[in-house]
Amino acid sequence: MSVSSMLKMVFNHLKKSYLIFCSSCIALGLLMLIPAIKNINIDYVSLLTLSTNLIIISCLIVSSVLGKIIYYDYGKSLSLVQNNKKIILITGPIICVINAFVFTIISNILLIPNGGFNFKATTIFFLSYIVMYYFGALFSIFVIKKTKIVLTIFSIIVTISLTFTARLNDLINIIKITIFDKNINGTAFIIFLLILGLSFSGLISFIYYKFDTKKVYCK
Repeated sequence: MSVSSMLKMVFNHLKKSYLIFCSSCIALGLLMLIPAIKNINIDYVSLLTLSTNLIIISCLIVSSVLGKIIYYDYGKSLSLVQNNKKIILITGPIICVINAFVFTIISNILLIPNGGFNFKATTIFFLSYIVMYYFGALFSIFVIKKTKIVLTIFSIIVTISLTFTARLNDLINIIKITIFDKNINGTAFIIFLLILGLSFSGLISFIYYKFDTKKVYCK
C-alpha cells in the first residue's frame, strides 16, 4: 500500500464524522462573532468563554482519538495483516500535521472575538494538537486494554481534581492567559510543547517500529 492510498483510505473512513465535527466547531465559533450572543452570561460566565473552552477541549480530545485510530487500529492491522510498518511511520506524522493545521484554523476563529490573530496563540494551538495526537497513540498502546489501569488513572485524576479544584482553576487561568494575552511572551510554554511533541512522536515511532507488534497490541 502506498502513502497516497493510505491517506485516501483514512480520509474515506473518517471524512463524515470529521467533517461534521469541524463544521459544528466552525459554526459555533462564527456564532460567537455576533455581539448579542457572545455577551450572554451563563452562571456569571460569558458564553464566549464557555464556547472557547468547549471547542478547544473538544479539538484536543479528537486529536488524541485520531492518534489512537491511526497507530492502534490502522497500525495494528497493517503490521499484522500486511506486515508493513513503514507506511504508518510515514502517514502518521502527515495526518498529525494536517489535523493540527485544520484545528488551528478553527481555533483562530475563536481568536477573532478574543482580540484577533495572535501568532503565539496559533503556535501553542498547533503544537498542543500535535502533542495530544501522539499522546492518544501512546495511550492506546499502553493502556487501552488494561481496564484496571484506566480506572486507576481516572480515579487519580478525579481525586486530584476534587482535592485541588481551586489550584486547577488557577492553572487553567494561567494557561489561558499564556495563550491569549499578547503581552506575555509564552516562549517557554512553546518550547515545552515542542519538546513534548518531539518526544512523544519519537517514542511512538520507536515502539511501533522496533517492538514485536503481537506482543505490543495483542497482550
